[in-house]
Amino acid sequence: MVTTLSAIATNIKAFITNVKAMPTAGCAYATFVFAVVRIRRAIAL
Repeated sequence: MVTTLSAIATNIKAFITNVKAMPTAGCAYATFVFAVVRIRRAIAL
């Protein structure tokens, strides 16, 4: 469980960094969807 929370925190940090780096909302949304998929996989495992 601790590992899962750590993975989620890492994904959130990466998402925030990507949003700041990407000016396009579409790219930011795609990055968010990708992060959510990774989080769901982490929870499933």
